[in-house]
Amino acid sequence: MRLTICGTRTVTAYVDYRRPRQAVTAAALALALCVLFAAAPARRPAAILVGATLAWVLATLAATTVRELPPPPLQFLTTTAIACFSAGVVVAGLAFRARRRAPGTKTRTFLRAVAAVVLASGLAFLVCGLTRSNGFFPIGSVGWELIFDPLTSALLAAVVAAALALLDGLVLRRIAAVTS
Repeated sequence: MRLTICGTRTVTAYVDYRRPRQAVTAAALALALCVLFAAAPARRPAAILVGATLAWVLATLAATTVRELPPPPLQFLTTTAIACFSAGVVVAGLAFRARRRAPGTKTRTFLRAVAAVVLASGLAFLVCGLTRSNGFFPIGSVGWELIFDPLTSALLAAVVAAALALLDGLVLRRIAAVTS
């Protein structure tokens, strides 16, 4: 199954059609994740997951390629979605693990950000590579794209993980300490 779109007008029309639909899907997922705010131990991880999903919304709104705007259910297997979800899951896991510790210092925040970058980029590379090599994402996955897609996903995951980890360490952790 390959998505073949010929002509510039056809590609532009498809992108104009898919971009808002995929952004609405991502926004609906962010709203659904807000349910996790009900449980006190899950508030920081939930905020991080919502932030990762909103990063996917922003990336979707900026997307101009057909490969980043596939039809459902493939929108969850794009390099951008895999990167954002990998970063969100890793940073939320680190935040959940560290929730009972003493308030963090700037050094702990930096070390947690480094760990998040390494783990999220590795996870994104692995997941994207497996989906591409096993044919789960059959849109244009041939030749060198089998390595470039996972690398792109890993790089984006590193950026998103760093931003989320720093946001968690500098803002969310302090808010959680004040409200507790």
